[in-house]
Order: sequence, then C-alpha cells, then structure tokens
Amino acid sequence: LAAARLPEEPAARRARRALGAALGPPDPEVDDPRRHPTLDEAGAVAPGAPDPAFDPAARYGALADGPGLEALLSAARARLAAGHPTPALLLGRDLRWRSPQHPAATPLLRDALLALGRPALAARLGAGTD
Repeated sequence: LAAARLPEEPAARRARRALGAALGPPDPEVDDPRRHPTLDEAGAVAPGAPDPAFDPAARYGALADGPGLEALLSAARARLAAGHPTPALLLGRDLRWRSPQHPAATPLLRDALLALGRPALAARLGAGTD
C-alpha cells in the first residue's frame, strides 16, 4: 500500500469553525459530534467519543504498514467483540476505500455495520449479512 495521507478538513467545516457562533445554531451536517473523519473525507457517523488508538493518524499510518495494520485490525476486532463497533467501522471503511481487495476490509466493515444496527448498508457490501 502506498503511504496514506491525512485528509484535509472539509471546506465547510473550516469555514464554520472560523466564523464560530456568528453563524447561529450548529449545522448537524458539519458539527455532529458523532461524525468521525475517514480517509475518503466523507466521515462516518457512529456513537462514542474518538478512541485515541484509532485516531486518523493511527489508522492512516497503519494502512501503509503491514504489521501495524494487523495490530490495528486485531484491536478493532477486540473492540467490536466488546460491544464498541466504532473503531471497526472507521478502520473497515478506510481499509475498504484504500484497498478494497484486502481480505479483512469487507468482513470488518460488514460486522461493524451489523453491530450498529445497519443491516441494509451491510447487505450492500455484496458479501451478504449471514
């Protein structure tokens, strides 16, 4: 895998942060605290505060490092098994976007989506929900 780079903050978010409260009430598309950054720059809405072990720099760095990726995949699976699907969702999305043929990409993302109660999205991955 080529070296991953951190995505730039979307222009709308930068502008909103620069103008602050002068713009009025928060815009849920921009200011949703459940929105976590992803490599594709779309972000993912998921419960829970950001997990430092799965911050964007850690995820993107792991995508370029085989042993680092395996360690992060193992940690994401453990968090998922413990009832915390957000790290698996974020890593699964980033991995699937960066390297869609990686054998862990689709199962990890599918399992995270199912754990989050999003079976319709899981079914769209093409690997089924069984």
